Amino acid sequence: MMKNKLVLGICLVIVFAQVGFTSEMTEKGIYCVNELVEIALQKSPVIEIAKTDIQSAKGFLMQMNSPFKPSLSFGLNYKDWDQKRNGYSGAPSTTNQFTSDQLYDSSLTFRQMILDFGKNKNRAKASRIKVKSFENQLFRIQQELIYQIMSLCISSISQKASIGAIDKNLQDIDAALKRVIQLKNVGKVAKIDVLRLQYRKQEILAQRDEAKNQYYILMANISKFSGLTSPLKGVISETPPEPSKLEQLNFDDLIKLAYKNRFDLLALINNQTSSNYLLRAAKHELDPTLNLVATTNKYGNETGWGINNGYVGVEIKWSLLDGKSAKGKIKTAIAEKNKIESKINEMKLHITSQVNIALSTLKTNLSRIKRSKKGLELAKETYRIELLTYENGKATINDLLDAQAEIFAARAKLILDKNDLFLSRLTLTLATGKTSVR
Repeated sequence: MMKNKLVLGICLVIVFAQVGFTSEMTEKGIYCVNELVEIALQKSPVIEIAKTDIQSAKGFLMQMNSPFKPSLSFGLNYKDWDQKRNGYSGAPSTTNQFTSDQLYDSSLTFRQMILDFGKNKNRAKASRIKVKSFENQLFRIQQELIYQIMSLCISSISQKASIGAIDKNLQDIDAALKRVIQLKNVGKVAKIDVLRLQYRKQEILAQRDEAKNQYYILMANISKFSGLTSPLKGVISETPPEPSKLEQLNFDDLIKLAYKNRFDLLALINNQTSSNYLLRAAKHELDPTLNLVATTNKYGNETGWGINNGYVGVEIKWSLLDGKSAKGKIKTAIAEKNKIESKINEMKLHITSQVNIALSTLKTNLSRIKRSKKGLELAKETYRIELLTYENGKATINDLLDAQAEIFAARAKLILDKNDLFLSRLTLTLATGKTSVR
């Protein structure tokens, strides 16, 4: 199915490289990203609403196609008259007539439209394209939902890495504390230096607790968007492959790509085409329709059924006066057409803005990550020098603490910058509607 291919394409762009996944892990509340995506696509209320819109549109399409299909109707009448009347309507002159005050008649009628001047045909075409519009809207909703889950998963992985960075910071502070205690025991440093390091360790422990809390919040949000009723404990993933490096394209090419691939824009274009057909239908509102009609009739009285007759003929229906209803429909159709054209222009401006912002953010993050890597190298070297200087009595404990804090800040910044770089590529991918792999 087209939907499955679409979802697979999106996942290939932004899915994480997976490690082994077992049902035991699921029972423990640990999922791989593909599993979370599949659950979300099946359980998300937003997607269910979009699917019902498609079903409703398909039902309306069936209604619009019904005039082109044959119809068969049956009618039965009983009449209790105040006096006897002829019971055989439309009887040939050679047929014996009967009279009664209790008359029955039944009819079985077949009707098939054989000529339509545009009203029903254009309505059917408009409804058919409306179905495509709702399908494109569903595809865009799926893209945005997957993007949301992927973004949260990336943030959770970054948050876990931040917790790891804090743990590394604790190791550094413990090593420094051990060394300072040794120096204090031989009288080279004051006790206040030990106390300062111990206080810094408590600060880092508090940072770790807050980082873990933020991680649990991310798990809760992933559970919400994925439709999980049980708490999510973790996401199985290694370092994800980067999305398509669209920054290699120039801005004009990115806009062309977005106009071609964005399903929300395609949905509006579908609506525009549908509105054109509805306008044509409105202009043919007063045109006649020609139907083939065949009927068989049966007549009787209180003694039972009697004479049968029937006919085959052609029926023409032509509305001559309608109180300006047709003109009103034309006016409404023109207004709707103009409204959709304005929405398309608005959407193009929105897409242009999204692509522009996403591209600018991506280029900024590419520069930031280079500086962050260099900054971490410098912070490590600074800390090494400050530790040696402190041990030789040429620096204060404040200098050492500042250098140690700079290492943690540099590590955290590099993690966040990597996260931002991946998310900015992901955002540009979503903005352009691109769903193919690199």
